[in-house]
Amino acid sequence: MKRSISVFLCTVLILCITACSGGDHPKPAKGVLNGKSFSSEYTGVRFTAPSDSWTFASDAELAAACNLDPAEFTAENFSNIAESSATVYDMLAQSEEDKIALLVGIENPEYSAVCSSTSAKDFVNNTIDSLLSTLDIESNTHQISDIEKVRLCGHEYVRRTLTVETETEKAIQSYYARSIGDYLCIIVISHTGDTTTEQVEKLFS
Repeated sequence: MKRSISVFLCTVLILCITACSGGDHPKPAKGVLNGKSFSSEYTGVRFTAPSDSWTFASDAELAAACNLDPAEFTAENFSNIAESSATVYDMLAQSEEDKIALLVGIENPEYSAVCSSTSAKDFVNNTIDSLLSTLDIESNTHQISDIEKVRLCGHEYVRRTLTVETETEKAIQSYYARSIGDYLCIIVISHTGDTTTEQVEKLFS
């Protein structure tokens, strides 16, 4: 992976991480990582790495990303964490060989810095606006897509994509969100121009 693209992907992931009445909906629950496969009954997200080049963050690494005590980052305590945090991440997977990084998490609008409601559209809009403001990207080097509706793992998400391009490189960051009761399930896909967003989406089942 070229250094500048790698730096961009790492930067946006870090920015996302630090941004870190249920009705009939269940409380947030931690997903399960089994080898190279991740699944979550709560969000319905399922992902299986297509090759051995993929690595997954450990629970300790996810806790550190959310500024949490690793000892508290357990399946039993996950619901309490989600109830009292802006963002809690459930999966971080990446492949330097494929130049792809994925994040899956839960956003709590009560504490969120980017979205005060369970509106998925507000989340993807505000997150990209915040990202552009933080990175100070020149207007002639990036494009932002319109909001689109897509299906991942049998559920409808809204998606908005930021593409940053230089003379030699292209980095693509797509934000997905859907409402689950009082929370949002959020997914972030980062990849280079060597892969299309639709190709990465097919990795989710």
